[in-house]
Amino acid sequence: MDSSNMSEEDMDSVLHGNLSGFEKGTKVFVSDSECSDEDRILEVSENDSDAENDMGVTKSVNPNEIIMKREPGAEVCSPDSNTTSTRITKGINTLRLPEVNVTSPLCISILDSWNLIIPEEIIDKIVLNTNEEIAEKATKYKERTRYIAMTSRAEIRAFIGLLYMSGVMKESHISVEELWSDMYGPPIFHATMTLSRFRFLTACIRFDEKSSRTSRKMTDQFAAIREIWEIYVNSCRTYYNPSEYCTLGTSLLGFRGRCPFRVYKQNHPDKCGINILMLCDTNTNYMVNAMPYLASVGKSADEDKRVSYVKALTKPIHGTNRNVTMDKWFTSTLLADTLLTECKLTIVGPLKRRNLEFPIPFVSPKSREAGTSCYAFDNEKTMVSYIPKNNKTVILLSTMHKDDASDEETGKPKILTFYNQTKDGAEHFVQLCQNYTTARKTGRWPLRVFYGMLDQSAINAMIIFSMANHEWKIDRSNTRRIFLKELALSLVKPYMTERQKIPTLRKDLKLIINSMIGEDDTPVPQIIPGGSKRRCGLCPRKKDKKTALQCQSCAKPVCLDHRAMICISCVHINHMN
Repeated sequence: MDSSNMSEEDMDSVLHGNLSGFEKGTKVFVSDSECSDEDRILEVSENDSDAENDMGVTKSVNPNEIIMKREPGAEVCSPDSNTTSTRITKGINTLRLPEVNVTSPLCISILDSWNLIIPEEIIDKIVLNTNEEIAEKATKYKERTRYIAMTSRAEIRAFIGLLYMSGVMKESHISVEELWSDMYGPPIFHATMTLSRFRFLTACIRFDEKSSRTSRKMTDQFAAIREIWEIYVNSCRTYYNPSEYCTLGTSLLGFRGRCPFRVYKQNHPDKCGINILMLCDTNTNYMVNAMPYLASVGKSADEDKRVSYVKALTKPIHGTNRNVTMDKWFTSTLLADTLLTECKLTIVGPLKRRNLEFPIPFVSPKSREAGTSCYAFDNEKTMVSYIPKNNKTVILLSTMHKDDASDEETGKPKILTFYNQTKDGAEHFVQLCQNYTTARKTGRWPLRVFYGMLDQSAINAMIIFSMANHEWKIDRSNTRRIFLKELALSLVKPYMTERQKIPTLRKDLKLIINSMIGEDDTPVPQIIPGGSKRRCGLCPRKKDKKTALQCQSCAKPVCLDHRAMICISCVHINHMN
């Protein structure tokens, strides 16, 4: 029904909330001259569909009354003349496929892909600052013990590899004594380093310069790990281009120690911890950008804080006409306008029930039937109120959709269907982190953040590697476990090779190392260097038997009478004994 054909009596009835004379599906558009800026009828539309999702309940109102307060000078836009397809032709939400920004030679192996996310620059800074802490702690020991020594790049990588191995075996919460147990512990832990050394490195590992930390903390609460965090996040942004749909989400790193920006979440399993805000690719779950949540935002906090967080998170995709799906913690009309006008990004997300930016009828489902929808349009924004079931309502805001279209299969609003399809990008990433987490119990929040970085980097590295090597995932159902195991072994191998050269290392450990790095240590007779013959070391001197062969283990010359034939299996058993 066009507002130009309405009588004054009908118009007055509409403005006072009485739409009983209009049929369901009627669209009413009122011009600026027919109502005040505070009360404008934008649209009335109801669609039947099944129930899903929920939010709370407030007052009971006429289900057909949709009144929105708008800013002076704003246009009343028709959904038929400003649809999603029309805006796509203007360059909004251009189709994009996710891609990696690396050439094939840079991503040949699993370790190569991980090195892109955790480059040597990060490892070198950890080595430098950890050695500084080791030097300080070494002075406090009365006697110098074997495990107190400076660390190296290979050892820090091996330390990280053991963390990954404990995560993939889901033993991060098992005591280290059990991991290094001769009876129950995996051999890789024994072969890489001693229990005492692992404990010592865990206590000494540092990520920043201690001498300047106090001054940096005055302006940055995240100073203790900020430097390597920025390098890490920049690597995540550099080597990947996300698809046209991204998702904003949060990840709570469970932590109960002292931390100036620790947050509490009553419904989260960990209850409290460090909140990491992240932007993920909806299609692949790749983490494109992340930042710690440092400000304490209350119920009546300034909305500009959240807008600034979102603008910082979405900076890598500004001006690209992508869409960002977010939860109700982020969504607001101010954010929608800011991202659309300043950043050329659209959003889709739910609004909180207590939000004062949408009409009161949107939050009152008591007088509306289940499966019905109500829409409101304001410039570039579309708002829908959907009743999934009795006394439940869902309110969504979108700058991507500009019509009242419903899904042909379910009958639900397309805005709701799109939101349900794209909302879990960040949540899936968090679940992957938690499945094989490297996090161990600690009272130092920088170390807890570092554990989180390792979990996140492993997922990003696997996504990059699988996209650069498409055949890698064929006929494999447990690709994540395979990736983590190969990554862990690749990280510890160089340090194992160094440790194997220690003359006093136990033979059983040497045998384990040889089996892991692919070297055979089966003793076989060797020719004496120089080609000269020497007297057999086991024959009596009076026999004076000469031989050109010597034992590989002890280098004694051995004649035919004192050589023994033994199979490889028996050699391994003898070495273990």
